[in-house]
Amino acid sequence: MSNAIKDNEENSNQSSNSQVSSNQVSNNGKPEELKDPLTGSIISSWRDASDGGPFKTSVWIAATIAALTILFGQLLIAKENAAVYALICYIFGATVLSVYSGVLLFRSDSPKGLTQRWRVLRQPVKQEWNDKIKKLIDMSINQTLEVVTDVAANNESEYLKIEKKHIRGNIFLPDYRQALYGVAMELAMPNAFRRQMTDVTEWGLRLLPGEGAVGVSFENRQPVITDNPFYGIDNKRKQQLVTKSLCGIIAIPILNDETEDVLAVLAIDFVEAKISIELLDRIYEKLSTPINGESTVDQVGNVLRKLDKAWLTITLND
Repeated sequence: MSNAIKDNEENSNQSSNSQVSSNQVSNNGKPEELKDPLTGSIISSWRDASDGGPFKTSVWIAATIAALTILFGQLLIAKENAAVYALICYIFGATVLSVYSGVLLFRSDSPKGLTQRWRVLRQPVKQEWNDKIKKLIDMSINQTLEVVTDVAANNESEYLKIEKKHIRGNIFLPDYRQALYGVAMELAMPNAFRRQMTDVTEWGLRLLPGEGAVGVSFENRQPVITDNPFYGIDNKRKQQLVTKSLCGIIAIPILNDETEDVLAVLAIDFVEAKISIELLDRIYEKLSTPINGESTVDQVGNVLRKLDKAWLTITLND
């Protein structure tokens, strides 16, 4: 379980430092400072081109050599001809503009640029998939209860009081439909993607990437296991986002097999129950261990990957 993020409420110091500001682009879970593309130097443009891989690096080198060749070659020819010299200056200016446009292209495609793309599930999800999703979430809840029952049977009596009603399951999807109102991406639960959540006030819960256990899991592409209900939540948002009875969360990212973007986050949580990191750890192992070749997490991922997808492109401008 070394690849999962674990957090215990007693030693947790995380709050807003897990979050990404709304005016930053997150890259591999780390905020990137916004850059002004018009202040890029040759060195920085080279770095951005090289980040784009061998092909872009080769194009950058070829474009630079071509620009220098045109400049110096034509200047030698135009020594005694003012008209030709003026034409050469025009050609040089156009060449520089063309090369610089290429640099801007490199920068926007680069992970360090102003544009980032995600492969996301198209919303709303078609009705035909709802029953399959519900069954998989119910399966996750039932397997969670099996682990609790097994642990309680081994003389760990504090878990005897945990019943199915204390276990909830849901799937958060990246929701881009508020983009026109200034919110590029949120994580939200479609109606059919939540089970055992009886508190109506939670149905409209929306998290930012990096916010809460679900948001941190989404941003870092790693499972999060915590008995701290406020994990990753800014103090100003605690009452708004977290129900008082929440006491433990397992958040598991579901990756797109083509781009490794996070398509969704499967979350299992507990309310009004006494739990521990050790118990949550066992539950995670149960959900992620293959049975007949496939784990429950695998089955959830296989269904979600069949849903209609779209490209979400976010560009930030000053």
